[in-house]
Amino acid sequence: MATSSEASSPSPLRRLILPLGSILLVTLLIVSFLAFKNKPSLVEMKVTVRSASFMVLPPVQAEEDAEDPRASGLLPAQEISLFPPTLSVNALEVKDADCVETTLDETGPVALRTEPGGSVSVRADEPFHPGLVLREPTPLTFEITGRDKVTIWLEQDGAVEAPAPRGRIVAAGSGRSRPCTEAAGEEQRWSGFLPTGEGLLLKLRGVEGTGPAETAVNGFSELEPYHVPADATRFRVTGGQRDSRLSLALPHPPGPSSVLRVLDPETGEVSEPKSLPFALSEPRSLPWKDRLVLIDPVPAADRPVSLLRSDLKIRDLELARRVQLEAESFVVEGEVRFPAGEKEPVKLEADSFVSLATRPGEPLVLRSLNFSSQGLEMLIWGEPTSLRIGPTPETRVERLPSYFEWLLTHRLGGLIYGTLAYVSALSLAVFKLLGWLKG
Repeated sequence: MATSSEASSPSPLRRLILPLGSILLVTLLIVSFLAFKNKPSLVEMKVTVRSASFMVLPPVQAEEDAEDPRASGLLPAQEISLFPPTLSVNALEVKDADCVETTLDETGPVALRTEPGGSVSVRADEPFHPGLVLREPTPLTFEITGRDKVTIWLEQDGAVEAPAPRGRIVAAGSGRSRPCTEAAGEEQRWSGFLPTGEGLLLKLRGVEGTGPAETAVNGFSELEPYHVPADATRFRVTGGQRDSRLSLALPHPPGPSSVLRVLDPETGEVSEPKSLPFALSEPRSLPWKDRLVLIDPVPAADRPVSLLRSDLKIRDLELARRVQLEAESFVVEGEVRFPAGEKEPVKLEADSFVSLATRPGEPLVLRSLNFSSQGLEMLIWGEPTSLRIGPTPETRVERLPSYFEWLLTHRLGGLIYGTLAYVSALSLAVFKLLGWLKG
């Protein structure tokens, strides 16, 4: 009987195959997950583009009333200002606005409403500082439309999750509401402001309006400019019922030039510099009588203009568009960094395609949006769940670090101790199973 029992019992090698196979399978599954599963990580992207689209989210505020059923969540604030106080423009054009409230010479306070395709153009004697306020999440598209001109498209978006409460709008110059502001008050999503008292000059195209006595004002000439008096109450633009366009003409930066100086070799005296309206590729010196003429090139001033205030919450970032059947990228150049050091920086080539996906409650942060001679310079921070880069939309590859790379960077000591504990525990289990370890 003892011989039969020993013959029927499996050999130690056969008893070892099953646990070792299970250990190997579990280990492969864990390694595969760590190596191929992407880990959402902090990303800094500095990119220069010709155009960009994204949705700006208003700031959130905690509900203070604990008895309110909404106290457990975060509510959107009523409004957010987009333009920084330092932004100055030479001219501004608003197209397809819901209402423009201002005061015109020989007419008084008026409320103007543009027809489809109509516009209101504003100029001033000196650069002025406009303001733009959003009251709901609004998709914006920034596009360079000239050497010193930027166009902002303010689009509608029907999927607004938590609209902010809106108050009644009162027209400028009187305590009575006007028809166009009443209509805009129901769907008002953004408003713009201009400083008065700076000699504003208006050109109207496709505009109808009402005057102080709620009577229609007709016959606006599209050739004749209209003046806003210095004592005007305000200049306000509201929109949200339709897609609108806001064009900004920025101050023209000084171009390349040259500086001329005359040197007296005997005394070493140099004359006052004079600016010349042409540029040279390199400095030159020319003899003239008993003097020496020095001409030095002066490069063009490239001062980036900040278009938006810093640290805006955005989502749905798009740096490309599809034209008919082909995709067009707006990327000029850029770089993606991983501040925690999980991976090396990724350089963005011209016309490369970039896509970022984020969690619903964790938008990206637009640190800055500047206008320069190269294009629109954007600095973006965030923890995307996906970062795909490639020369075409079909060949984009994931560039976020894997969990294994993240562990190597952030938890190297824990990874080593965890691996040793895992191997020790499995070894003890195998020894116990084989009977090599008693008790």
